[in-house]
Amino acid sequence: MDRQRTMQTKFLMHVTGGTPYNGASMRKAHSRMRLTDEHFNVVLSTLAAALRECGVADVHIAQIAAVAETTRDDVLGRTPATDE
Repeated sequence: MDRQRTMQTKFLMHVTGGTPYNGASMRKAHSRMRLTDEHFNVVLSTLAAALRECGVADVHIAQIAAVAETTRDDVLGRTPATDE
C-alpha cells in the first residue's frame, strides 16, 4: 500500500502542475493488472471523495478528474478512439 500511495502522490503532483511524472508509462505500469472501466471509475470516485473530504473545491476536483480521465485508455491498455 505504501508504494500505491507514493505512485498516487506522484500522479497527483504531476496532474496539478507540480513535478513531472518520470515513472513507467501508464500503459506499461498497468499492463499486467487486467483493469476494467469499473476499476478506473472506482479509483476516480474514491479520489474525488478523498479530495472533497480534504476540502478541495469541486471545480478543482473536476479538473483533476479530467486530467486523470486522459489516462484511461493507457491504464486499461486500449487503443484510443479516433475522431474520423
